[in-house]
Amino acid sequence: MSTDEAIRQLIREELASWVNAVPAEPELITVDEAAKICECAKSAIYDLVDQAPANGFPSVRLGTRTIRIDKRRLSRWIQAGGLSE
Repeated sequence: MSTDEAIRQLIREELASWVNAVPAEPELITVDEAAKICECAKSAIYDLVDQAPANGFPSVRLGTRTIRIDKRRLSRWIQAGGLSE
């Protein structure tokens, strides 16, 4: 096998692994856990959840009383500046 063929084969294998990769499930955390990560009160997290459509806070409502926050998206939201004035 020539060098060019070997490189092409490696690229094909790498692309196939990306295509077949299963995306990671979101890691959902509670309001308590999000408050600890953000170093704020739970009431602040509840306020962010209530305003989530406007502020991009990564919360999910599961029924009428259950709220979860996507931990990975929360990290990205914080790194992007969170709430900006």
